[in-house]
Amino acid sequence: MIAFLVLICIISFSVEFALYRRMNKQKEEVRRMKYLYFIMFQIAMTLLLFACFQMLMNRSI
Repeated sequence: MIAFLVLICIISFSVEFALYRRMNKQKEEVRRMKYLYFIMFQIAMTLLLFACFQMLMNRSI
């Protein structure tokens, strides 16, 4: 559980850093779209974490 949370944090920060480096020279609209995809990715990872936690608490895993 903790390892999965740490993995999500590492992936999120690495994706954010990569997006920040690439977006310095791009237009504002492209920048907004990439951040939208990044936020959607983080929400999906959080929901997956909660689903795994619920299954773990129900001892389904």
